[in-house]
Amino acid sequence: MSGARLSALRPALQHAFAACRSSVAPRWLPTLWALLLGSAGTVLLCMGVPLWWLGASFLVGATLTVWHGYREPLAVAGEWLERERHLLGLRFQLSTLLLDLFYLSLLVWIASLMMYDVLDGGRPVSHDHTVHYVKAWQLHTQFLPRGRLHGWSHRWFAGYPVDYLYPIGTDLFVNVVHFLAFGALSFSSAYGIAFWLFHVLTGYSGYRFGRVVGGPHVGFITGFLMITDMSAFRFGGWAYTIEYGVWPQALSLTFALLAVSHIPAIYEERKLRHIGLFGLWMGIAIVTHPIELILLGLMLLVAPLAGMFCANSKTAAGTFRLLAAYALSTLVAAAWLLPFLDTKNQTTPMGVWWDASYEMGKGLLNLTAFPGTIGYVLVLGSLSAVVMLRSRRFVWMFTALMALLIPAISSSTFIDELHLTRVFKSFSNIQWLRMSTMAKPFWFAMTGYFVVAFVRRSRELVLWARKPGATQSGYLRDVVLGVIVSFLTLPIVVPAGEAFWTANVIKSVNTESDRALDPNRAALVRWLKTKLPHDGFYRVCVNTGHNHELMDIATELPMPIFKRGFTPAENFIYKVNLEDTAVMEAVNVRFMVTKKPMPGQDYEDVARFGIYRVYRFKHWNPQPFVITQGQGDVKVEHFGDDEIVLRAGPGSSGHLRLNVSYFPRWHAYKDGRRTALWTTALPAAPTMTGFMTVHLSPGVYRFAFEPSRLDRIALPLSLLGLLLSLAFLIVDRFPGGLSLLVRGMQAVSSRLEALSSPRFARLRISVLALVALGTLVVLIGLAQWRVPLALENLNGAVVRHVRFDFLEELRSATVNVEYAAQNRRCHRVDDRFVCRNDEGNLDNEKYVGSTPAEIEEYRMVRCIRARPEDDAVLSIYYPVVTSGDAIVGYYGVERAGRLMRLTRPVDFKVLVDGKTSYEGATTSDNKMHWFKAKVGGPRRTVNVMFTVSARNISKRFFCFYAQMADLDEVQKAGGKHVGGTSTEEEDDEAQ
Repeated sequence: MSGARLSALRPALQHAFAACRSSVAPRWLPTLWALLLGSAGTVLLCMGVPLWWLGASFLVGATLTVWHGYREPLAVAGEWLERERHLLGLRFQLSTLLLDLFYLSLLVWIASLMMYDVLDGGRPVSHDHTVHYVKAWQLHTQFLPRGRLHGWSHRWFAGYPVDYLYPIGTDLFVNVVHFLAFGALSFSSAYGIAFWLFHVLTGYSGYRFGRVVGGPHVGFITGFLMITDMSAFRFGGWAYTIEYGVWPQALSLTFALLAVSHIPAIYEERKLRHIGLFGLWMGIAIVTHPIELILLGLMLLVAPLAGMFCANSKTAAGTFRLLAAYALSTLVAAAWLLPFLDTKNQTTPMGVWWDASYEMGKGLLNLTAFPGTIGYVLVLGSLSAVVMLRSRRFVWMFTALMALLIPAISSSTFIDELHLTRVFKSFSNIQWLRMSTMAKPFWFAMTGYFVVAFVRRSRELVLWARKPGATQSGYLRDVVLGVIVSFLTLPIVVPAGEAFWTANVIKSVNTESDRALDPNRAALVRWLKTKLPHDGFYRVCVNTGHNHELMDIATELPMPIFKRGFTPAENFIYKVNLEDTAVMEAVNVRFMVTKKPMPGQDYEDVARFGIYRVYRFKHWNPQPFVITQGQGDVKVEHFGDDEIVLRAGPGSSGHLRLNVSYFPRWHAYKDGRRTALWTTALPAAPTMTGFMTVHLSPGVYRFAFEPSRLDRIALPLSLLGLLLSLAFLIVDRFPGGLSLLVRGMQAVSSRLEALSSPRFARLRISVLALVALGTLVVLIGLAQWRVPLALENLNGAVVRHVRFDFLEELRSATVNVEYAAQNRRCHRVDDRFVCRNDEGNLDNEKYVGSTPAEIEEYRMVRCIRARPEDDAVLSIYYPVVTSGDAIVGYYGVERAGRLMRLTRPVDFKVLVDGKTSYEGATTSDNKMHWFKAKVGGPRRTVNVMFTVSARNISKRFFCFYAQMADLDEVQKAGGKHVGGTSTEEEDDEAQ
């Protein structure tokens, strides 16, 4: 450095030195103590266990010494940082800005540390990731280049509608990341970077929401808990979102939280920018996952409710602005939402219950209500809810009510006892268990709020106040006390933090680089890319069940893939996934990749690569069609995603079944004129196949996939929504150009705000009373409704009248467990019975009660929980039952007890007046066993007993449902149509 520069800097250095000396000199003693404690602490800290305990406590003492000794300069610096500043028309405080940047940087660092494996563009490949990657890749290669978001693809199943039935947001998110990389990333790497950005966004959205609830400290705790939540299957968190790769809903939640963060401002301010931001973020959230529609419904209930209980709240005006934001978000989401709503009847029902209220309560007691989530969230969140509900402040009331309402309304008890699945059929298609992911951000925010509030207000919690005239002791006592407390607590607190860090932060993601270590898979992929023939139409069957590690080979092979077993991220009703020979032939399978041996009469072993085997299917049909009930010469002239053209020669007759699944956008034309098109189901898969079929005669057949008018206007409507969102964003700063919009919103808001004035108090009370009364009447009516059971597999019997519902009247029963030595009576607690073990002690895990269940996968049913006991017989006795024609119902093993191929039967008996009227046993899991126990005779009062027992009770989660009913015995018709389709052996009719 030149002498001139040194001369210029010398005055500044001298001034800084003088300022430092003037600050330190009067405080030389605490400074000296701080240096001594800090030096000693550093030395001891490096000496390991147990001296690091003392060293760490010395460092705490040094920090406290500096804090006490330099309190005045620190206060002056704090005032300077909190001074309001202006930049480019924005007002801000430097202290808040720096704290925001610090917390956000910390969250980004933690999220990046957890995602270290994908920071270099490594693509996650565990579980569902391969499926999401293929979907995003297909959008990138086949649809976006043509300016389309929707369409048809033959690459999966027997063809499927792309982005009609499953949200498109995640695929677009990956494509946006790839586009913004401007060629620097391969598409595979873009997926990995997008996944990392998603995890960062999770922390950011939690921070934004928590900051609205309680400031930056609460925001950091909320964001930290969101990204480090381990959770469990279907409960979000690392286990489900990252490892299983079910991240569209979690990505949707990040956008939804950004929208929710603006609800308090929508209610408390008149600025229109909050409406625009809500509409933008929530619209993107809906496009990413439709579960946000449920969140919208709940918020529309909670927000006005919170406003009504808050002082000085203009509830009517705030609700109007919120509805405007809802309309805007719906418009933004129109590109996917409208086509989805128009075709949602083509989705496969995949409903899943959340826990019953009893299980939720037990989970709250055991701190496992959110499995895998740290239990302190439930404890501190519950305490925080009490404080927030007493606050009468909108943002806190809203947060607490949402945290309580989501689990309450989503519990299987609430839905089942009010028979909501019978009132709203769509309720049976919702995986209610996933609503836990919607509730947890509110619980995380409440946890952060309580922690921050407790620390800030801890002095006010002291039971005994200071004595009058007492003076504050010197800082020496505080320092010594801090050292002692640190010495006693840090040896436990630090290892606890280390345990949390290693379990919740230092994670690993299975990426392509890990998979590259498997030479067998690599050899398999090379063989498929080089050895598969290119003649004829065929599909390659990937027969790996619920494992999806081979799904991404669809991006490397020119021929389509047929996945045997469950395939996530697609809900198409005709997502056929069986391996029956008839199915393989119908979908033109030529080769199969599997890990198990296949029967020699149907498959020829072609190649083996470790655990992977390649078979040739001996019954391959090289034509993508079949002529049924006739004959003819048919040739393929064109086979594309949007158009298929076939030519039928002279003499052709019968029915032509195209081996492509039907969807409402497909239309058939013969020689240019519209012709009848219907679906044909295979007898081997009557509920999951629906191939397009037409009458066959000579001529040219054209099958065209034609987007509807609604499909065509959906994207322009979304673009309009985006423009309106932008208008709402800028209207507060530039009202001149949008004066009509501003005046209109303000006029309506002003009139609605008047409804909150004292002169309309009676009107408000009257309306609220009517709404409350109407709600009460509806709830009582639904609760008392006795829904007749829709019988199946009982020779067409129909319930004409329900005489007695054994689930609804469970409280009138008595329950006993008869052990070899003694009969133990179960203790009744309201409508539930807690049973005793063989030692006579009550066991909360052994109970009989109403517990909605899944006996068959993705089928939500009512049930009485009656699990067999070891070496005992469980009996449920009803002493007074009005008789009917028969006792009808079903029984089976709940999904959680499924044993796949193992068979462990559970014996079930029905006794009427002591005589066995029905006796049966479970024959397999994942099956509804229907029964009918005849009663008959004159109308009378009978006693009924159900008994349950099993030789091996391991995972025998048995339940049943029964009604005493009068029946109409209607012989089941042997019709030819099943669920709107026809089977292949019968005459096909045009629909």
